[in-house]
Amino acid sequence: MNTQQIIDYVYSIVNENYLERKFASKEMIGVSAKEIAEHFGTYRSAISNLLNKEVEKGNFIKILSKPVTYIPRDVLEKKLNHTIQQNSFTLDEVNSYLFANNNETNPFSIIIGYDGSQANQVAEAQSAILYPPKGLHTLITGESGTGKTLFAHAMYNYGRQIKHATEEEYPFVEFNCADYYYNPQLLLSQLFGHIKGAFTGAEQEAIGLVEKANHGILFLDEIHRLPPEGQELLFYLMDTGHYRKMGEANTTRTSDILIIGATTENPNDVLLRTFKRRIPLTIKLPPLRERPIEERLKLVENLFSREASITKQVYVIDPRILKAFVIYDFPENIGQLASEIKILCARSFLAKKDADTNEVHVRYTFLSENIKSFYKKRNGDEYTFEGDLESYNYNLIISPSNEISHSKQIFMKDSYNTLMEEIKDHSSKSASQEEAAQAISSAVSNYYNDILNKLYFKNIKKEELDKIIDPEIVDFSMDIMKTIRNDLDIKISEQNILILAFHLKFLVDRLRKNASMESTNLYTKTGDQLIDTIIHQIESHFSVQLPADESKFFQMLIKNITNHEQIDETNNALLFILAHGNTASSIADVCNRLLHTHFVNAFDMPLTQDVQTSYHLFIKRVSELQPKKGIIILADMGSLLNFGKQLTKDTGIPTHTIPNVSTALALDFAHIMLNRNDHADILYNEYLIKNNTPTIPVQNKKKPVIISTCSSGKGTSIAFKNAIESLLAKNSLNFIRVIALNNHDLQQNEAEITKKYNVLAVVGNIHLDLNIPFFHITDLIDTEKQKQFILFIERSGFQQTNRIHPKNETTESKTIHFLEEHVLYVNPVVAEKVSNQFLDDAFKELQYQNEDMDTIRFSLILHLGFMIERLITHTYIKFDHKDEYIKRHQLEFNGLKKHVMDIEDTFEIHITDDEICYLLMTLYPENKK
Repeated sequence: MNTQQIIDYVYSIVNENYLERKFASKEMIGVSAKEIAEHFGTYRSAISNLLNKEVEKGNFIKILSKPVTYIPRDVLEKKLNHTIQQNSFTLDEVNSYLFANNNETNPFSIIIGYDGSQANQVAEAQSAILYPPKGLHTLITGESGTGKTLFAHAMYNYGRQIKHATEEEYPFVEFNCADYYYNPQLLLSQLFGHIKGAFTGAEQEAIGLVEKANHGILFLDEIHRLPPEGQELLFYLMDTGHYRKMGEANTTRTSDILIIGATTENPNDVLLRTFKRRIPLTIKLPPLRERPIEERLKLVENLFSREASITKQVYVIDPRILKAFVIYDFPENIGQLASEIKILCARSFLAKKDADTNEVHVRYTFLSENIKSFYKKRNGDEYTFEGDLESYNYNLIISPSNEISHSKQIFMKDSYNTLMEEIKDHSSKSASQEEAAQAISSAVSNYYNDILNKLYFKNIKKEELDKIIDPEIVDFSMDIMKTIRNDLDIKISEQNILILAFHLKFLVDRLRKNASMESTNLYTKTGDQLIDTIIHQIESHFSVQLPADESKFFQMLIKNITNHEQIDETNNALLFILAHGNTASSIADVCNRLLHTHFVNAFDMPLTQDVQTSYHLFIKRVSELQPKKGIIILADMGSLLNFGKQLTKDTGIPTHTIPNVSTALALDFAHIMLNRNDHADILYNEYLIKNNTPTIPVQNKKKPVIISTCSSGKGTSIAFKNAIESLLAKNSLNFIRVIALNNHDLQQNEAEITKKYNVLAVVGNIHLDLNIPFFHITDLIDTEKQKQFILFIERSGFQQTNRIHPKNETTESKTIHFLEEHVLYVNPVVAEKVSNQFLDDAFKELQYQNEDMDTIRFSLILHLGFMIERLITHTYIKFDHKDEYIKRHQLEFNGLKKHVMDIEDTFEIHITDDEICYLLMTLYPENKK
């Protein structure tokens, strides 16, 4: 299996006929990593990494659904008959954008509240687009941050959908009038274009936005910044369809456009009355504080989702944050809310203790002081919330794949009611007793698994249970579980207690509401002493009478507890703690209690016991356990560090020893090994990479080799070999020999091969039971894992006398090479040269100095390269609170702006004030507010 095979497989599924069917039935499109992994019999994570690489290259588009799916860009573009700019889409965007050609899909659904608080505005917008012959010119008003630009885009997508038009046939041109507020001449030139010589510096003719928007929509953001002269020219165009470029006297041009304007001001105060009269429709968007709380909660969830997707982190958000956000009066509306959430996520991300997990806890303490203060003044938790109150009582959990859940979702009554109906139904059917029992068992098992799958935290402490369910029910459930544990001698976890407590909560509620039950439905003793005892305890404690079906439920519940909890850990690699005194037992006990397992083994070496006696006792313990996949030893010091090596020599059991054992290290290993069934060699190898632990250098005279292997035969392993050799050559490690073997030959001749060669690693597609570090072939696809592989090889202790060191690459060439890989429309050589000249002039103008000028210059040239790319493709970025920022840094701003003309002239672009502000912040990061 290689990259091309996977790409071919996706194309074999996602074709024009496939899209036709999916669009017609309005089903989700794309192929998931899990589907592909199952087809090729490999790991989902490896496929996911490969697919995401194709997304980054622009070959595939990622749909952030559940599960995440992928689709070839060219196939989708051909079907939709237009170019797609984005690399990924949320579900809302799929409906409003990807399915824009489907008349039954509403492009306004991308707007939260389109069928709620903004239903009237949407209806008006649809009327504006539909009104013959070309629609009604429209003004969108509302406070800053209410979503005016998004609303304009939805209007455009609706227009394209209705007209069945491509982007070329029905263009959308966006222009922010504030960008040229201080230079009306350039503003009018941007709008209408100019002829050569129209003004100083107009050395060639230029087309304007009015011409580019012909037959489509011209969206003028901050239209109140349009000078009176520009308003007059526009209303003449709106009246007659005619205009002139700047500098033209006799030539009249035509443009058929629909104008949509957006403003935060009162139109009557800032626009000419003659201009305002030409805009028949004004749509006012409500501020965030006037929108229903349910919509505000949805906005908060979506904004957190966006951060999760960007950072590839799982966010676990304190419910008090949700409460604070939905009642706070954000003066700058959604824009300010988005900024607050981004800052909150950034603070939480920086505070994350474990760098190896993608879970970020967003804590209330990280919230801005002004929002916390406002929340306290409004009595915080005492505030009356609309809608589903439980949404504000549990953590909000959001994954990078756009999965959103509140903890409360695992306690939906529907699951319980459905289960009880199934039990009742199967009990009443005329099927055999055995068939009924099997059906009920299946129903309870599904119920059990459903709850476990919805549990975000697999190990729940009692205090957490008390937050979710009445502590009285939790305590009673714990007593019942103790009864089950003592009677059957099985292990009980908090998960089992939770499931019983959940069941009892709804059972007791139901019985108390329906106290008058027919006697025929009441429970009678079954003869099963444990079940009868449990039923009696429940009836006595809660003063209720249980239905007969409850005995069946508890029988199946106990069966499922047994099935789930009696996990066979004998197939795993063993984890042993070796330490002097009683330290090993203490560490192992902590690990086993925290992880609810007996997996971690301890061997205490008394201080008075000789080494040989201790070793023989240790080897006896290991022999009793019969490890099948090797042993990881965590030892404290001294002679215990040699036990593993001696054990491998005496028994042949693969063993790896890690010194300086600690509770944290043991917990880390135990957690990994409990959740995986890998060989000790693989786990040890990953530990070395993860911790950057250099191996002890050895003067090994045997030639270093890497073995490529596969399950299907030597042919595939040769293909693996070629890939490894290419990677080694790139890193000047081509003196290391790569040998291609099939799995059988390698396993049969391992001893002979390791005797002859210094085998650094094995690379293959199936994990083998070898005492050699192993890498899966997919690890060599991912760039980051390639680095880890090379790092591991470099630290493997071989002699490096033959290594060829690359020539030092200059900063100039590094910059050009980087830009070559990441920009499409910019000539990297020209960009590097022009950017360097600009920085020379700007540094001189600003008298700029920095301790690390090389690094600053390098990062700024890259920044400028990407800036030029954006502006060439008319992709504009916004700088929040731009006017205030410019005023605070007017001198530095003017100094930069003075020297951007060379870049503008070279690439025929206009560098916006927003871009200059970002450049300024890069130079002076301490000024960021």
